[in-house]
Amino acid sequence: MQICNRCGKEQPGFLFVRTTKTCWICRRAREVLRDEAKFRVRYAIRKGDLKPAKRYKCRKSCGSMASEYHHPDYNKPLAVVPLCGSCHRKVHKRLRKIDNTQ
Repeated sequence: MQICNRCGKEQPGFLFVRTTKTCWICRRAREVLRDEAKFRVRYAIRKGDLKPAKRYKCRKSCGSMASEYHHPDYNKPLAVVPLCGSCHRKVHKRLRKIDNTQ
């Protein structure tokens, strides 16, 4: 039995994702939330409520043009940050490192 980093419940070992130390139930719930947030951004761009990320500069200090949006919080799907691809990868690499140490 292991304890999930997200929900705190004790689950059998076979229900765990090794890399994140979370149970598959929490992992799947997060994936559904992420997919919904991505859909809402694409829909807002299509409707014209949100400009494509390529129209902005990267919000990090690199100064290049943004190519994609980052969701700091999937519960707020339209609160996004325009980032270039390399900065976006760096942000997620740092977040994975923080997630794995908890």
